[in-house]
Parts: sequence; structure tokens; C-alpha cells
Amino acid sequence: MSEPPPPRENQRLSTVFDRPGWWKRNWKVALPVIIATPIMATVMCALGAWWGIDQVVRQHPTYAAVWPAVRDDPAVIAALGRPIEEGWAGSIAIDEAPDGTASAYLVFNIRGPNGDATVEARGVRNATTWMVESIAVHTRTDMGKQTIDVDKNGK
Repeated sequence: MSEPPPPRENQRLSTVFDRPGWWKRNWKVALPVIIATPIMATVMCALGAWWGIDQVVRQHPTYAAVWPAVRDDPAVIAALGRPIEEGWAGSIAIDEAPDGTASAYLVFNIRGPNGDATVEARGVRNATTWMVESIAVHTRTDMGKQTIDVDKNGK
């Protein structure tokens, strides 16, 4: 068996250290991932929080009583047209008293073919039952703005 030829002058053996580092080889892929990951995580957290709040509002007993009353109200139908669809659920504020009573203030949006509206409702709870005190629908249509009090329209 013959031995390999001796290295020439100025010729170095190739080593692992001659290769460029990981960052130099992969920065074009790594940099967008490093930038996009926190942005996407923040967006996903915000969407999750919005979805969670939306579900809390839609499952509240006051919302369950208000939405059908608004959807079937003749004055709201005349202003917005049919079908009336739920928009994003805005917010709900619940104030509980030490004696077991509570009040809720609910705001959400609806829309129809003629425009959209914001629904404001107030509910109260005695010991166990929620009751709707008032429902106001603030419409924005082609015919202008108006406020419809659903309670005064036979509900």
C-alpha cells in the first residue's frame, strides 16, 4: 500500500472550521422566522382573546333574550331590512352587588341589507333570573340615523 503524497507548501488540510457558520448559511430563512414568530403569536393571542370575549357575550342570558327581540322587532326590520345578521359582539359589563343582584350592560352590532346598527341593552338579575330592562337600537342606514326603543315597540 502506498502512502498519500505529502502536502505541498501553502496547502492546508480542509477542516470543519473552513465551512461558514450556521447563521451565515441560513440567515435568509432564519431572519424572517425570527421576525414573524412573535408577530404571529401576538396576532393569534389577540384573535383568541376577541373570540373568547365574543363567546362570553353571546352565551350571557341577557344576550339570549335581547337578540331574538331585536331580530324580530318590526321597527328594526323596517329600518335595516331582512335578514338581520349578528355582527361582532362588542362588550358586556356586569356589576354584581353583595346581596346577589346584578346588572348587565351589553353592546353589540347587527347589520341588514339597508344598513347597520348598534344594540345597547340593560339587564338586571334578582337572585337567579336575568330580565331585560331596556333595549335601544341605534341604526345607521341610507335614510339616516335613528334610535329605536325595542321596549316601546311591543316587546
